[in-house]
Amino acid sequence: MGITPNALIHSDCLEIMQNMEEGSVDMVYLDPPDLSGDRKNSSSTRSQEQSENREYLRFIARVCQHAHWVLKRSGVLFFHTQPISVFSLRLILNQVFGEAEFCDEFVWRPGRRMHSGPGFSGREHDSILFYRKSRQSTRNRVFLPLAANEIQKRYHLADERGPFALTSLTVSFSRPSLQFEWRGIEPPQGNSWRFTRDKLEELERDGRIYQSQSATRPRLKVYASEGQGVDIGTIWTDIPRLAPSSKENTGYPTQKPLGLVERLVLIGSNAGDLVFDPFCGSGTSVMAAQRHNRLWIGCDIAESAIDLTVSRISSEFADKAKFSRKARNELDCIPLKSGRFKPIAVSVENSVIGLSVQFILNQEVPMEETRYFEFKEIKSPAGAVNSIVNNSDEYAVAFLNSEGGSVYWGIRDKDRVVVGVRLTYTERDKVRREVTSKLNQIEPRLDPSQYRIEIHEVCDDHGAPIHEMCVVEMIVPAPHSKEPFYTGSGDSWVKVDGGKQKLKGVVLTDFIRQRLNDAR
Repeated sequence: MGITPNALIHSDCLEIMQNMEEGSVDMVYLDPPDLSGDRKNSSSTRSQEQSENREYLRFIARVCQHAHWVLKRSGVLFFHTQPISVFSLRLILNQVFGEAEFCDEFVWRPGRRMHSGPGFSGREHDSILFYRKSRQSTRNRVFLPLAANEIQKRYHLADERGPFALTSLTVSFSRPSLQFEWRGIEPPQGNSWRFTRDKLEELERDGRIYQSQSATRPRLKVYASEGQGVDIGTIWTDIPRLAPSSKENTGYPTQKPLGLVERLVLIGSNAGDLVFDPFCGSGTSVMAAQRHNRLWIGCDIAESAIDLTVSRISSEFADKAKFSRKARNELDCIPLKSGRFKPIAVSVENSVIGLSVQFILNQEVPMEETRYFEFKEIKSPAGAVNSIVNNSDEYAVAFLNSEGGSVYWGIRDKDRVVVGVRLTYTERDKVRREVTSKLNQIEPRLDPSQYRIEIHEVCDDHGAPIHEMCVVEMIVPAPHSKEPFYTGSGDSWVKVDGGKQKLKGVVLTDFIRQRLNDAR
């Protein structure tokens, strides 16, 4: 048994997403409460606020990872936030989805300042970050109808069929099959006809081609009745903020206009798709999904939010919308389906130097060996440099063929205890140079600056660095390319939990085929 669509669930969203099937959702809409709005104690110190902010962002990172996990390959995510948070959220989302999967940032500017908590004068717009799961993801174009004065301005000519505008019959690129003479006319140098010869003749017979005495080339008639309207673009000023007197206004503090969320539903999903809102609040996303024939799941930790959403659905749709309401304990029989996720940097500092970990000799590190982390003990101190260098390219390729990660030399893999590697300054420099040389032989080539070799000091129980004792970390990025990677000797590896696996024969063929399918 799973979570069936058209359900409202009173629960923490992370628990719900752990019960959901992988790749089961078409669209996720995230509009979580802002930390600044929840911070009541104005006497908090700066360090306390920074600590609270980091913890909040770690929570958001886990939400985004779970959201990515439940999305289909064709799925999309919209994250609604205030402008001050955009940088931190993009840092997180780029790690979860990949920087190449960022689609757009929509700016909603309702025309007057929006309240943003005590001590703020208000903000003029909100941002909505748009990410896709893959190149197969949905992105529908949405158009606004033209006003009467716009129709007159754009379609200033008319015939018996109605108002029309003129557009070029040629395009500005060279395509030999569409570069021909038609009725004594050729496209300009370097241009091509927009249509084939047969299609041009068909348009001419239909009276769709316009030739004035002053123009050297004919043009195509585009009638106002055929127009789709104006593309909404990425800056939205046509949707006002909810007025206190609006019938739509429920009084919920963070309620968004229905028209705004409807627009996102139309862009990121199709009829019959499943829309999921982990922070459904006043239920606007659920209402938008129901209006446009989408399935939906709404979740909120506040019972008052669920009560409000139930009231809105029952009021507008009456018997037309069949839905269920569940408490968290009603889902206890569903086994957890999501696994562990890699740590996400929530600050620029973390993203540059890696997650902050103190390495103390003979103590465990606060992370486990997964497909993102590999621990290696150097058992022969005399050959430490060679032990690190010799296998570095294999581990790098394994991570590149997976989802990126780090290998740590100087941590025992059976119990994650720091044993360290003893390297002199000269040996540390040699490790950096020779590992970099090995990584530069990997095909296809990556910018060398994308790899990082970090030498971490190992400390004693009192926090004092131990002379020449270190942990060597090699950080490998999550690749944007879907091509398989190979070492300089032509071998290919993939990262699995607790190690790496060499790819060869049928396994390698299947791996390449899957990568090619994912790239489409």
